[in-house]
Amino acid sequence: MATLQNIQSLRGDALWKGGFPLRVVRYDHRRNRRMHQHDFFELVLVTSGHARHVTPNGSCDISEGDVFLIRPGTAHAYEAVSDFSLVNLIYAPQLLPLCDLAKSPGYQALFVLEPEQWLPGGGFRHLRLDRETQRRAENEIERLDSTLSENRPGHQFQALAVFMELVGMLTDYFTELTVPSKQQELFRLGQVLSFLEKNYSSALTLPEIARHAAISEVTLYRLIRKGTGESPINCLNRIRIRHARALLLNTRLPVSEIAAATGFADSNYFSRCFRKFTGLSPREFREHPPRASE
Repeated sequence: MATLQNIQSLRGDALWKGGFPLRVVRYDHRRNRRMHQHDFFELVLVTSGHARHVTPNGSCDISEGDVFLIRPGTAHAYEAVSDFSLVNLIYAPQLLPLCDLAKSPGYQALFVLEPEQWLPGGGFRHLRLDRETQRRAENEIERLDSTLSENRPGHQFQALAVFMELVGMLTDYFTELTVPSKQQELFRLGQVLSFLEKNYSSALTLPEIARHAAISEVTLYRLIRKGTGESPINCLNRIRIRHARALLLNTRLPVSEIAAATGFADSNYFSRCFRKFTGLSPREFREHPPRASE
């Protein structure tokens, strides 16, 4: 297993063209790729061949059609490669605006949840596209690459639009997909998180969330703890605080109204939760907001 000392670190600012934090990178791996990590997101689509994808949490076989997201700071490597090709969409954390995308179970499954937590023994299985969707995705990536290579006013805007179309297409695909039994938990959790995103402003209770998911409260607790590392209430409050941050930055609503708008019946409890997740009180956050990278 690689140690921190011999993990290669890559920086996005050395890869961006013209300072625009979005790029298409293709790799034809004829040999193993050493353990590495980076400070950008990497959306990976395997276009041919097969290999072993290795992370500190386990490993799995990957082949044509597999798609997965590598988050900033996640170490990974490719081993036992055979005619192995992939395409990476690398982008900075701030590039992908959520809007209402987080309400989609497919977005939660691909862009939020960690697949390595879903098979026993430290192994995992990545999500996979069917042939037709893979072809469509590769065509969109080709269009994105072509748009990024243009040198005319507005090409970055157009490239971002193509990127968002691709993300939307993948999100829809995994929202509508009938998944194999070994990945049912992953997608069920995606549905639960989607429900929380849609209803965070309501006074949700654990029994109500469990009823929506058609599972017991015990199973719900285990599912959310396994997938996020948090209790259901902590997970819900984290979503609420994220929306509260946006309201604090973009409106002049009083703190008490923001608390109510994000599902907190008690503004004092809201302030305690806000400090827990951000290290600041709501008023401190509004007066001295952190930089976008923080």
